[in-house]
Amino acid sequence: MWASAGPAVEAHAVEHSARSFRTSPDDQVRSAILAAADLESLVRVLERLLNSGVSVWIDGSLYFIRQRVAAINGLKFEVYPNDHMPPHFHLVGPGFSASFSLSKCTLLAGEVDSKDERLVQWFYKNGGREKLQAAWDATRPGG
Repeated sequence: MWASAGPAVEAHAVEHSARSFRTSPDDQVRSAILAAADLESLVRVLERLLNSGVSVWIDGSLYFIRQRVAAINGLKFEVYPNDHMPPHFHLVGPGFSASFSLSKCTLLAGEVDSKDERLVQWFYKNGGREKLQAAWDATRPGG
């Protein structure tokens, strides 16, 4: 996400990191700042930081305001840090939002048409559950 190897690589890195849960935002930003070869590269890192959906905990560490896990046919699957229990994910689409449980992918709130709900179920059963759970775990304080 924070690599500064050039615009094409940066765009790919930003998209890839939005799906990556292996490193913390702190580590990503620190690495990018240290890798910045010049002032222009550093400015690009700081612009991405300001526009990336990152906020600061009380202890000064960075965290993502929301973690986009996937986007399919205009539907965004997101997990929000420090969100209330039970573990769940949000589905945001054109003109609607809903939330689903992580344990069984049952609709908790909102309304979704049957076509979109079938897509959600398909995603959940075909690797999405693991990605959503990883995002939930990674976006908890201390995660």
